[in-house]
Amino acid sequence: MDLETSLMNTISMLSARVEEQRKQNRKREMKLLMDECLATKQLPEMLTLEDLRDLSSFLDGKLKQLKDRLETLKASDTTQLDFLHLSSDVYSDFYMP
Repeated sequence: MDLETSLMNTISMLSARVEEQRKQNRKREMKLLMDECLATKQLPEMLTLEDLRDLSSFLDGKLKQLKDRLETLKASDTTQLDFLHLSSDVYSDFYMP
């Protein structure tokens, strides 16, 4: 392998790392935004369309995780149903149709 090929491989690997870090940072930004929205019960004024799309996608993922977890708990043990009823009250505050 010559020097040029080695450098191209290194650049490619580093580019992939940078892209992965960007995705992780965006997820963290969306979590902070979600926490801010829950705390203030409103959206910040200066959100871009991209921010709103990313937030929507992030929330869809979180809702899917919650639904999957609830289904797992329901299937595994019916004694945990009391907990499920209590936890649904907690999450009803941030559901806005």
